[in-house]
Amino acid sequence: MLFILFVIVMFLLFFAVFGILSAIPTSQRSSSTWIPGAIVSALVLVALIWAVTPILIPQMVESIDSSWRDQMHVFASFGDMFGATTSLFSGLAFLGLIATLVMQGRELSLQREDLKLNRKELSLTRGEVRLQRFENTLFGLIRQLNEHVLTMQASFGYMESSEIFAGRRYIKEIAESLPDQFYGRQEYIDDHGKKKVRQYQRELCAQIEEYEEIFSRRLEADFAPYMRLLYGIFRHIETAKITEDQRKMYSRFVRAQLSSAELKFILFDCASGVGKDFQDWIVKYGLLKHLPKSTREANPNLVSIYPEGAFELIPVPHVEI
Repeated sequence: MLFILFVIVMFLLFFAVFGILSAIPTSQRSSSTWIPGAIVSALVLVALIWAVTPILIPQMVESIDSSWRDQMHVFASFGDMFGATTSLFSGLAFLGLIATLVMQGRELSLQREDLKLNRKELSLTRGEVRLQRFENTLFGLIRQLNEHVLTMQASFGYMESSEIFAGRRYIKEIAESLPDQFYGRQEYIDDHGKKKVRQYQRELCAQIEEYEEIFSRRLEADFAPYMRLLYGIFRHIETAKITEDQRKMYSRFVRAQLSSAELKFILFDCASGVGKDFQDWIVKYGLLKHLPKSTREANPNLVSIYPEGAFELIPVPHVEI
């Protein structure tokens, strides 16, 4: 009777501890405190029962009537009849444990595969977000460049005949006023009485010096910010975490925004000391691919400064002097 009372007390104690742990709000409950607490409670209960059993069992036997005590061997033999059944259930429990472990291993394997897929999807999502952020910045820079072009304007002509040009029309007028290598022709008769044409041209150094003078005197206020914006666009493309094919694709998109007059200005600017740092990207991305043939033929010395990659392997035309 004492043993039964002790077991009841232990179970009540266990359920009391379990109830206290279960009463903790879910938002405040964590596996690091709740699960270990339940396990410790169960282990304490089992240890106490195991510890008092050698003490309580003899007392229980002593409390049994002597006539029943003499028949204990009969009860023992009766209990041994269930040994085979006990072994069967123990084996089944062991098989159940193995099956549980196998099933848990499969579930863990599936969870690992799910985690791999989730990581892959997360990586793709991050790549898409990074690319979207890159495109937003790129298009914003291009918009700033075009807005700056619209603000550029100047008056051309004299007095009443002067006219105000703005935007890319203004750039076109500026490009036409740049010092080409070949700038005039004159017909003459040679010593043999034959009519010939003499073509005037500038030396490369004189041509660059004249451009730099024009830039510092007339163009710096408008074209210095223009070149900085264009440089910033290609620096953004060059430093972005994208593939080389994507860099070429976006550089072609930017190149398509540039007019022939802008390409001529870039040809002059990057051949001089003003924009020399930009030359490498001009070559890498073939920025001068659509430079007009007339401009190339009028400035063969400037064209020869650039590697053929700047024109996407378009051969430089030969001009007889």
